[in-house]
Amino acid sequence: MADPLDVFPSEVWKIILDLYPRDGTGWLSFMLVSRSAYQLGLTYFDFSIKNSRALVHATEKGLAYRVKALLRDPRVDPNAQRGAPIRRACALGHIEIVKMLLNDRRVDPAADMNAGIQWASAGGHTEIVRMMLQDPRVDPSSRSSLALLWAASNGRNDIVKMLLRDRRIDPYIRADACYRKSVKRGNQELVQLFEKWVLFNGDQSEDSEA
Repeated sequence: MADPLDVFPSEVWKIILDLYPRDGTGWLSFMLVSRSAYQLGLTYFDFSIKNSRALVHATEKGLAYRVKALLRDPRVDPNAQRGAPIRRACALGHIEIVKMLLNDRRVDPAADMNAGIQWASAGGHTEIVRMMLQDPRVDPSSRSSLALLWAASNGRNDIVKMLLRDRRIDPYIRADACYRKSVKRGNQELVQLFEKWVLFNGDQSEDSEA
């Protein structure tokens, strides 16, 4: 099927493109339906404007082909807005985009205090959490093992167990909070899992007070 935008000559498109702001955001709807319009936009607009908003938008919408093209644009910052591209892709479960970003050496997967793995854990995106754990730059214990707490709080049992298998995670730090969240949700599997650490902490506390 022919591209619907190929019916117009390039001279016409130059006139049309002049009507849009230089950051290219107004051109995004055309880029969704036409690859030729997308390539035209890459050469005409500056997608680094507004703190690389175009890349952040593409990661949020799960538009892998657009993310791939934008990463080839040297003007675009893949770590814009405190690592918003990797953070939003992880939070929304866009596996292909997360892979793409992790393979780009410029991308910091630990940006914003390792928010990517934390949001992926909260959202139940098991494969993304697995990929992030395999990257040595990612620290799952960041912010007192917040990833573990968010996974437990949202009933992500598989992710909780995956995180607990990582030696960098200290289960005792978040045991009480994870236990309470699991009790509130009625998640018996996690209640039993965290109960031993809660009881151990209690025994230790009593010993120290004696």
